[in-house]
Amino acid sequence: MLILILMALKIGITDLTAGKIRNHDISLLLVISLFQHHLHQFLLPSLILLLGFCCQSYIGSGDTKLLALVVARKPSYLALAHTLSVIFLASILLLLIFLALGRRRDIPIGPALALGLVI
Repeated sequence: MLILILMALKIGITDLTAGKIRNHDISLLLVISLFQHHLHQFLLPSLILLLGFCCQSYIGSGDTKLLALVVARKPSYLALAHTLSVIFLASILLLLIFLALGRRRDIPIGPALALGLVI
C-alpha cells in the first residue's frame, strides 16, 4: 500500500508540473497489479485502453493508461464504483480550479486518477 501511495503522489505531482504521466510509472504499477489479481479482471481495463486510444485528441495517453490501471486494481464492482465516483468529483474540482485560473486547455486529471489509485 505504501508503494501505491508514493507512486500516486509521484504521478500526481509529475502531471501537475510537467503535464506527463510517465510510462515507467504505469509499467511498475501494472507489474504489481498482475501479481495481485487474476487475468480475467483485465477485460474492462483493456476496453478502456481501446476507447482511450480512439479518443486521443480529448484525453492524454498517460491518463488513459492510468485509468485502466486503476480499474484493473479494484477487486469488486462496488469498489470500482466508489473509486470512479471519487475520480469524477476530484476531476470536477480540478476543472473548476483551472477554469478559475483562466486555463482552459490541458487540464491535468492525473492527480484525480492518482487519488483513485490510492482509494
